[in-house]
Amino acid sequence: MSVTTLHAGPPPAHDRNPPGNDAYERAALGAALAYPRGYPTLLAEHTTASLFYQPAHENIWHAISALAARSAPIDPLTVGEELRRTKTLTRSGGQTYLHQLHAEAPQPEVAAYYVAEPGTGLHALAARRRAQNLALRLLNASDDASCEPDQLLATLREHLDAETARDVHGPTLPGTDVDTFLAQADDDHYDWLIPGFLERQDRAILTAGEGVGKSTMLRQWAVQTAAGIHPFTGEHHTPAKVLLLDLENSERQTRRKLRPLRIQAGAHLDPANLVVVCKVDGLDLTTDTDATWLSRLVSHHQPDLLITGPVYKLAGGDPTREEDSKPAAMALDRLRAEHDLTLLIEAHSAKANGGGKRPKEPYGWSGWLRWPEFGLNLSEEGDLTHWRGMRDERDIPMHFNRGGTWPWNPVINVAEMRWMQIQRVIQDAPKKLTQREIADATKIPQATVSRVMAEHAGEVTVLNHRHELEG
Repeated sequence: MSVTTLHAGPPPAHDRNPPGNDAYERAALGAALAYPRGYPTLLAEHTTASLFYQPAHENIWHAISALAARSAPIDPLTVGEELRRTKTLTRSGGQTYLHQLHAEAPQPEVAAYYVAEPGTGLHALAARRRAQNLALRLLNASDDASCEPDQLLATLREHLDAETARDVHGPTLPGTDVDTFLAQADDDHYDWLIPGFLERQDRAILTAGEGVGKSTMLRQWAVQTAAGIHPFTGEHHTPAKVLLLDLENSERQTRRKLRPLRIQAGAHLDPANLVVVCKVDGLDLTTDTDATWLSRLVSHHQPDLLITGPVYKLAGGDPTREEDSKPAAMALDRLRAEHDLTLLIEAHSAKANGGGKRPKEPYGWSGWLRWPEFGLNLSEEGDLTHWRGMRDERDIPMHFNRGGTWPWNPVINVAEMRWMQIQRVIQDAPKKLTQREIADATKIPQATVSRVMAEHAGEVTVLNHRHELEG
């Protein structure tokens, strides 16, 4: 049996105005313009253009959604430009109307309530308009004498089932069974930004004491990455765009320190691949103002790698308190997800207690210990050690020498690197270790561990004697 298509026709004499709420629609749009950080979590997940009864509001929401899809900034000016591009700005109220929406905006949580309020929210009103439109279409179709009643009923039932499913289940939510998930595009290979070192969307923190040279090392890595020069091997790879956001040094200081690095990179560096911003007053990513500023900065320059810090200048308040630091980490994570961004952050290591060794971990909120994919510490001697174990294997030298071709040059002698790894494990262990335990800790074959320890037998004896004394 064929199903009749319901065509909209002229409304019957008992027509009723479709329900809408202009104030709620203005509030939802205003919140999206004034609080773009709330857009993806509070509005977009349950707001569609069909929720807006006013055509002008539907146009504005289409423009906002288009900007969000491109990870572009959202504000009255950018939305106005998007509407102008689609030749709908005038019939959407014009630029002045966008600024009015922005000025009248409620908090995002309030706007989200206006969208979802039972009975009278934008969702409920849109459902009523759909039901009213369906009923009118059915009435118009019933005037057709050639249409059989059972066909009308079948069509009504089909449309009602579709609307019921839509209202009960709401928007489609993500989720894929494991086999379908694994059968999708083969994108689980490493997507290296710096081969063997940094992958896209990695988060890494480099710590050190004051004056050790961590800022110099990060500036060097910024120049090398932008020039496509591997910081460890010197080999050439695909250059990446880098945004160096210095929160500690002035422009004058940064120019002095970058100039010799730029000269060393020579023709390998396309100047457009390295963007430098100095903001000595720091950022407070717990505020919408600074979080939006950073988002706009990243959206504008579209870097592959953001190098910034130190950590304590990313948020105001007490850097040891979760409520003063966690929002900064969350803001960085949003940037990472929205822009496929790799993050390399500088941090000061904590002060030593009671004259002991200075910790390698970053000073401040304990969440920074868990946040990165890996954390590195640079010692005064040039040792690079891990305070957060890598989640997978990376080819990172364990020692750097000062001076030479670059300010920091890796020691790539394999035998020396292996001995340094073994030495650190022995030093950091709370007790004397067996060769098997050392091999497990360093991932070096036990036979190689045995040979290296034999070559450094005197030093091993001194290290183990220290354990005996401390035990």
